[in-house]
Amino acid sequence: MAGGCSSASRSTTAADTGPRISISLIVSDVQMPLLSGLEVSKGVRAARWKIPVVLVTAYPSREVRESAQKLGARLLAKPLDLDAFERAVLEAVVPRETG
Repeated sequence: MAGGCSSASRSTTAADTGPRISISLIVSDVQMPLLSGLEVSKGVRAARWKIPVVLVTAYPSREVRESAQKLGARLLAKPLDLDAFERAVLEAVVPRETG
């Protein structure tokens, strides 16, 4: 959806919709019932989609942080600091000026 927001009620649905819609950013919780946010990130990378991923978690362990970093995902801890969340989203979707 251009200029809008789309969501999937199940993480597996989100992974299946990528090629059919334009996605600018994926925001996912790390712990979900069917597919973890880390697994979503792995799927995005495996599909070679150039979609930034922001993960949120209430349990920011060293292992989770390292896994997110290896996958190129930004990790934020809950409770979310809304300013930090806004910065993460803007950094992910607003093109940086080079020069």
